[in-house]
Amino acid sequence: MREAYALDADAALASASYGRYQILGNQASTMNMSVRDYVRHLANSERTQLEAFVAYVRARGLADEIQSKNWAAVARAYNGPAYETNQYDRRMAEAYERLMANPIP
Repeated sequence: MREAYALDADAALASASYGRYQILGNQASTMNMSVRDYVRHLANSERTQLEAFVAYVRARGLADEIQSKNWAAVARAYNGPAYETNQYDRRMAEAYERLMANPIP
């Protein structure tokens, strides 16, 4: 990151993932921010990271897929076309089922 940042700070920041939801810096525009402001914003709190995730979901049109539990569509949009290799859709479904079985109070 240091080398990339020295060459082009914005490109370096845009190429990395941030926060609890590991959203790429190149998604800064989903929150109408520069990539530098976006990275600073995500460093503030888990709440700002959740806000970024919600903005990403809305920008990518994934709300319906999440509500209908279409984990393959969510994983494809979130992790790219190779999502099946890491079984991200299955892992999302399993995490959802675990959470529903033991909701956080």
